[in-house]
Amino acid sequence: MPARGRGSTRGRGGRGGGRGKKTGRPSNGASTSRKSTGRPWDDSDSDNARPDFYSDSDHSDLDSDDLSSPLRGKKTVIKLPGLEDEADDVDDEEMSEAGSFSADEQSRDQWSESRKTPTPDTFVCPWVEASDSLPALTLPPSSDDLLLPSNILFEALEVYEVCRTFYSSIKLSPFLFEDMCAALLAQEQSRLLAEMHINLLKLLLKDDEDEQIVFCPTDMNNTANIVIHLLEPMTYAEVLRQYIESDPMRFPADVLAAVSKGNYPFVPIRQRLTVLGWLCDRFLQSGEFRRIVRREGRIEHDEHCRDCGKPGNVILCDGCEACYHLVCTDLKTVPDGQWLCGICQLHKVVGVHDCTSPLDRSRQPIRQEPIGFDRHGRRYWYLVRRIFVQDENTGQLWYYSSLPQFRQLCALLDPVDYEWRLCAVFQDILPSIVKQMRTT
Repeated sequence: MPARGRGSTRGRGGRGGGRGKKTGRPSNGASTSRKSTGRPWDDSDSDNARPDFYSDSDHSDLDSDDLSSPLRGKKTVIKLPGLEDEADDVDDEEMSEAGSFSADEQSRDQWSESRKTPTPDTFVCPWVEASDSLPALTLPPSSDDLLLPSNILFEALEVYEVCRTFYSSIKLSPFLFEDMCAALLAQEQSRLLAEMHINLLKLLLKDDEDEQIVFCPTDMNNTANIVIHLLEPMTYAEVLRQYIESDPMRFPADVLAAVSKGNYPFVPIRQRLTVLGWLCDRFLQSGEFRRIVRREGRIEHDEHCRDCGKPGNVILCDGCEACYHLVCTDLKTVPDGQWLCGICQLHKVVGVHDCTSPLDRSRQPIRQEPIGFDRHGRRYWYLVRRIFVQDENTGQLWYYSSLPQFRQLCALLDPVDYEWRLCAVFQDILPSIVKQMRTT
């Protein structure tokens, strides 16, 4: 693989002098070490049908047969002092050091080392079937700073996380979740919704072209191509309708009804989310996403300069697949450390870029996982700088946007028995929670 970022450069097939590292383009087989017989995006019980990063081999300590842990059974309490009165005046460093468990640091390090982004079936709640006989856990009131109602909030989150995580593949600029909520709620046309529809639809059209799917008889190809080339913010709804109507047996009926009945996109929020959710699902089935899965989310850089289009000694961007000649940038020498191109510099949106972990910036996460469960089997998610609690049985959703509300939630959890895993995760990511909630 070509060397990434950190002041690295790449030559076209050979070694050479100068600062940085020069490598050639990897061979066709360098990006994947083995072939998988199944589709990499399909869920399967067979280990042979899944890529290595879906393997459960690293999570054997979370199986239901092994519930022992260095933290379980000890008095472990998350402490967040100072949040009752002057939460906003507490320094970030002080808040990061405030949360502590009474368990020894060695036990905490052992637990943190064993937590490797587990898959849903590795999180266990052995008492969830008997949750009715357990002490009830009544959650504190939810925040209300988001504009969307709670019954459709999680659907909007699913769409946003796809657009945020794979924005470079979809060709979207990063944006805040709050901006998306406002765009969905607005009755008039918005540029954000238009760009989301247009870029997702263009990606699907390109994928259909790669699969050699045609939308009309051969003698009408020019007519269909004209309609596609007219795709822009004022016409995307009509192009989308014609695209879905081209094969009503292939596409869901509710999506067809959403774009056909009424004047889309001037329709209720539920119908907008239905269409956007379907477009995101189609992206997750596309060849572009399959390529992301095959390379395990790693960035594959271009061979030619993004500015002049010529090969040669180039400097690699740490945020995207672009590369540039040194003379095509404003740089005089190869920079030390991380370097971002001009486009990635513009994409550093406060509340998005600064709240993304360094690992996620260098490798696109393939899937999102809940951070834990409580005694009633409710899922806890850490998304868009908030803690979300999802009850799949009742369809309820709670979210907490501020540190005082987060402290109220932690005070109700049982860190000794029922929620000891969840409390350990909260303790592990506490500095990140403090930073992101203060940003919110």
